[in-house]
Amino acid sequence: MNAIIETVADPEQRVELKSLGVIVAARVFSDEVIKQNLSQEIPMIRQSTIFSELLDQAENKGRSEGESKGEIKGRHFTLQKQLERKFGALAPDVKLSLQQLNSAQLEALTMAIFDLQSLDDFRTWLKDTRAGNMSASQPLASA
Repeated sequence: MNAIIETVADPEQRVELKSLGVIVAARVFSDEVIKQNLSQEIPMIRQSTIFSELLDQAENKGRSEGESKGEIKGRHFTLQKQLERKFGALAPDVKLSLQQLNSAQLEALTMAIFDLQSLDDFRTWLKDTRAGNMSASQPLASA
């Protein structure tokens, strides 16, 4: 295949064709096979339009996922600190329950925390939230 690609006169088209070949090979062959057989072409291929676009997309996706995870981690940390300030030291099971909340649940807790009067209220809120019985704007019954 490489011999056929080398017959293409335009060097940019050759790079693009080799890039396509690597992309297809990545779906079929192991990383080790690709490294052994295409190691000389990889630096050149990285500069191709197709490969550059794929790398940009992967970088953007990774950045976005990292930001999202960081935001959730920050919310976990902030809410834990708020609960500790309001109720004192948290039991390990409470901390674990807090760490298991997803983004929507964390957002709901951000508003519900004003209505919580005790850790028991928080445990009730967790139970209701996990069961899908409480919306983000719904106050606690005891509040």
